[in-house]
Amino acid sequence: MASTIKVDSIQTDTGNIAFSTVASERLRIDNNGNVGIGTSSPSSYGLLTVLSSTAGSAKISIQDTSGGASPAPLVQFGVNSSNGFNTADAARIWTTSPSSTTAALNFAAYSGGAPSTAQMTLTGGNVGIGTSSPSTYGKFAVVSSTAGAAKISIQDTSGGSASPLLQFGMNDSSGFNTSDASRIWTTAASSTVASLNFAAYNGSPPSTAQMTLTGGNLQFNSGYGSVATAYGCRAWANFSGVGSVTVRGSGGVTSIAYTAAGKYTVSLSTTLTDLNYSLVLGCCGLGSGTGGKILVEDTGASSALSRTSSSFVLINSYSFVNPGAGETNNSISSNFAVFR
Repeated sequence: MASTIKVDSIQTDTGNIAFSTVASERLRIDNNGNVGIGTSSPSSYGLLTVLSSTAGSAKISIQDTSGGASPAPLVQFGVNSSNGFNTADAARIWTTSPSSTTAALNFAAYSGGAPSTAQMTLTGGNVGIGTSSPSTYGKFAVVSSTAGAAKISIQDTSGGSASPLLQFGMNDSSGFNTSDASRIWTTAASSTVASLNFAAYNGSPPSTAQMTLTGGNLQFNSGYGSVATAYGCRAWANFSGVGSVTVRGSGGVTSIAYTAAGKYTVSLSTTLTDLNYSLVLGCCGLGSGTGGKILVEDTGASSALSRTSSSFVLINSYSFVNPGAGETNNSISSNFAVFR
């Protein structure tokens, strides 16, 4: 039996074909080959246009009801030449196969052949680039097995005064909530000095950074009244030196050696860039007394300190005048800090 197509009306005018039901036009093919559903002017939008004045009804549905394992429903983009579909510079969007229990929307752009895996995946409200399981890492994951390829770039090429930034906070019914929010931003596109700025705020975004990394220096405001460079302690220790050394606590120190009464050689874990570092010293309880002085050993007439970039010698003494003439003594408690 022959197939029958029944429609209310088909109208042709100036090369257009219009299909109607219940006296209302539903689909139109214009004289340029553009197809419109819900519009009589498809050429205004593209080759295929779906319009609806009813909220939520402008939909295109691609469904596979076979229940098979593959292939997955997909939309493919590319150039169709005389040899058929050209896979060079093509792209596709596809969902999970009908047999899958996990919904996902996959994206890939390719050249030379269709990809076996997605380059970007949206699943469970999570976005993954280079991974089909972004929920393993977080809401947004960038994964690469190629060294140095897992990068996220935020660039402003306008040359203006605005700064590229990342902003963190809550988005409620009123939009982005600036209470308990924070941001990270770099210098403005017009700046010639690179910096990375940090701020946490409540009520409104800050006009200046609370912490800045620039030129290899870390700057922050911690009671200074303004952002200033922070100089870290390179090494420190608190120790007892009576007969032998007992280190109570330390950082950046490899060893503290007892070389003579009241004399200790300190070796640093990291070699400093030069000899221009500063030492903050303190001690108490020399011998049977409660006082005492601590200083860095002097080599003699040249008044040069016997320090190196990785070690120095400390002397506990009752006298600053001549500590090497029998006036050194063991210290119950000595401490030092190194700054550079």
